[in-house]
Amino acid sequence: TVRSSVQKHLFSNLNCFQGLPDSLNKREAAFILEIFLYFIVFANQMENRPILIIHGMRRSGKSTILSLMGKVLFGPGWNISLVPRNRRDLEVEFTNNCLSCFDNIDRQLKKPLRDAFASLATGGGFKERTLYTNDGQQSYNPRPVIAIATRNPSLTDDDDDIIDRAIIVRLKPFPEDTSRSTESKRLSEVLKHRNEILTEMVNTMPDILKALNEDAPVEPNTSF
Repeated sequence: TVRSSVQKHLFSNLNCFQGLPDSLNKREAAFILEIFLYFIVFANQMENRPILIIHGMRRSGKSTILSLMGKVLFGPGWNISLVPRNRRDLEVEFTNNCLSCFDNIDRQLKKPLRDAFASLATGGGFKERTLYTNDGQQSYNPRPVIAIATRNPSLTDDDDDIIDRAIIVRLKPFPEDTSRSTESKRLSEVLKHRNEILTEMVNTMPDILKALNEDAPVEPNTSF
């Protein structure tokens, strides 16, 4: 049962695999994606952060999901990006966005790019020369939330920092004759109801803050 504008307009049309032990079903995926949506608002306060991976073949709506989330939060001019070719450009992308979404990551990323993803996921940053005329350095610790749309996630055991922090939503393709019309219709519908969705999110914030304040952290076993 759809109980909220967020679920109704953003996540009600997920074409998830049902009954597979290694995949989130539609209800589970919708719940996790809603949490992820709210997490973006608090991302700057979090050191470690998840990386959302939407995995599916062509016409599964994986890029649409990320576009819907971005356009709701940042307006109709927001667009999903292609991953830059070098680490410096990727770091610029991270520094200038609180939500960095990359489409069509269907090939093995070069190690410097994978290292940049891992560094951000684990709360790290990067250093750059302050001026080209001297050796002074300045540290940057951007805090974007990262999401990826991919048909073939080419991650290996060496990418454990990424894999350990990955939330994976697997989607199956829509029928050929409905995929294009469904995507266009959903984008239009979300923008039409954007104020309603944002109002619901703002009204939900006090409950989220209350829950976070009352959620006592688990004390580590310091005798280990």
